[in-house]
This record gives sequence, C-alpha cells and structure tokens, in this order.
Amino acid sequence: MKARWRGLREDPKLQIWLPAGLLGGSSGALAVGWLLWGPPRLLNSSLCFVITGPLAILALLFVSSMGISFVILLQRLFKAVRQTMRPLSVSMYEPAEPLIEMEVVAWPHPGCGLLIYIPMILLSGGASLPWFWFGIRHTPVVPLLLLLVIGVPTGLWIAKREARYW
Repeated sequence: MKARWRGLREDPKLQIWLPAGLLGGSSGALAVGWLLWGPPRLLNSSLCFVITGPLAILALLFVSSMGISFVILLQRLFKAVRQTMRPLSVSMYEPAEPLIEMEVVAWPHPGCGLLIYIPMILLSGGASLPWFWFGIRHTPVVPLLLLLVIGVPTGLWIAKREARYW
C-alpha cells in the first residue's frame, strides 16, 4: 500500500488528471443527482429500473468525461499560451514541449492554432459546469454525498486513462 501511494505521488501526470478527475467525477455525480431527485424525478417516475439505471450510468460517464475534457483543455490552453508568450531568453532554460495545436494553423502566427480550443472548451464546460448549480439545488445532502463517493473515483479513473493519451 505504501509503495502504491509513493508511485501515485511520483506520477508525472498527476497534476493533469487529479484536478480533471475531481471536477469531472463531481459534475457527473451531480448530474445523476439532478436526474434522480430533480425535476425529471426519475427515481419516483413510472419508468422501471432497467431504464433509469443505464440512463443514470450513461449520464455519469458522459458528464464526467466532459468535465475532464474541460479541465484538460484549459490546462493545455494555458500551457500553449505560456509557450507563445515566453521570451526567447527563457526558452533556453525551459525547453518548449511540442504541441500539435501550435502547428495546425500557423498563419499569421503560430498561436492561431489555439483557436481550435475555444469551441471545445465552451462545449465541454457547458455540458459539465451547470450541474454544480442544478445538482446542489435539487439533490438531498445524504444521497448527494453517496453519489459523490461513487462519481469521484469514476472521474479519477477516466481522467487517469485520458491523461495517458494527452
């Protein structure tokens, strides 16, 4: 167990997937809370568990992945902007990481490729962030905490897998 925690602490991509997993898992859990206890009231509806169960799992996975994408895309955007704004004298000491986005659209400036991030950030933020407002308002406290216990590890698991490919 001690070696596992040490390996987790020394993970080079920890700063990427940990915040992404926390936000993504929380937003997914809050979306499920809104579906079950909010205005759709799927928990008290006439739909059977065979329909509401997979729908809740699908909502958890979709909203979690959108929250994870939101955080990772923001991190990549900040890193790319920092690289384009960095003076050449600093580049000597801190070598630039290759970012494919900077080379996609290189006219009139190498940073124009960053424009591909804006629609993706808006889409993923719009699909994940409103659930914090809706889920907290409509979900009772105890079920909300139970959903967070389920959603956050799911978000961390998805984020860790996604951070490998970034």
